[in-house]
Amino acid sequence: MKGLILSAGLGTRLGKLTERFPKVMVSVGGKPCLQHNIELLRDAGVKDIAINTHYFPDTIKEYFGDGGDFGVKLVYSYEESLLGTAGALNNFRDFLDGSFFVVQGDTIYDADIKKMMEFHKMHDGIATLSLNDGCQKGRGVAVMNGNKIIDYVEKPEVDIDNGVPSSGIYLFNKEVVSQVGEGVSDFARDIIPRLLKFGVFGFKIGEVIDIGTLDGLEKARAYLRKGNEDLQKIKELSTN
Repeated sequence: MKGLILSAGLGTRLGKLTERFPKVMVSVGGKPCLQHNIELLRDAGVKDIAINTHYFPDTIKEYFGDGGDFGVKLVYSYEESLLGTAGALNNFRDFLDGSFFVVQGDTIYDADIKKMMEFHKMHDGIATLSLNDGCQKGRGVAVMNGNKIIDYVEKPEVDIDNGVPSSGIYLFNKEVVSQVGEGVSDFARDIIPRLLKFGVFGFKIGEVIDIGTLDGLEKARAYLRKGNEDLQKIKELSTN
């Protein structure tokens, strides 16, 4: 099992915070957002990880290096022009030689992706998407029949019955790579609708916070602060 963390975004909505480095390197809970997602994969046993870059790419590479200090092995690509979420696979076709995760590098997740792996193995499909109950506005929405996704609508203008918002973690079989053409493409718009005939399933996860806006960034920081406070309380109780 391998992973790809999408890290090429500019972060223009964060204003001065991203004038000198990419948004995945913005600090959340005392570490870059990207590091949280490296650790998310690592802690589930996914230690071979690809990272696509575009904006200030050396900032990412200099901080993480080959990944050894973080318990993983990292490989990088550089996109002179942005290729989109699915187009990012084009630079890693040889690397992605089995099943693999795709994770958004600018998002904080409360997700048990080890259980997501087990769920994926239990279902005879080509892909599993993470889902999160909540507002459908501005997100891709999966239309469900049980655990199976029977339709997928990118950013619908009105709420969809039996629709559950996608939360941006994808688990794909290796065959998905051959479904991605050269050049720019997007998973939600171009690839996932095409995969439905092969079997795509949905796996519910917890909190999902995109740090791409100032409001989202503050929400993520508050969420992690609260988590650290709860952890400290547990530690204190266990020593009394």
